[in-house]
Amino acid sequence: GKGLTPVAFIVPVNPAGFDEAAVLAHCRDGLARFKVPARVLPLDAFPVTESANGVKIQRGKLREMAATALDEPGT
Repeated sequence: GKGLTPVAFIVPVNPAGFDEAAVLAHCRDGLARFKVPARVLPLDAFPVTESANGVKIQRGKLREMAATALDEPGT
């Protein structure tokens, strides 16, 4: 079957200064190759939902966002 493609989501402290290429270069310097994400995508905030056990990050929504980002041509 098809392998999974790692994508990282971050909430940058300084969104205007976010540089995906620089973050990816830093990851390549410090991580094993298979752990380096294909994309690093900035968010204003993680998508969350309230549950009986508290606030949970909507992983399905993040997967959809990752799939969209990976399908974008020229990125």
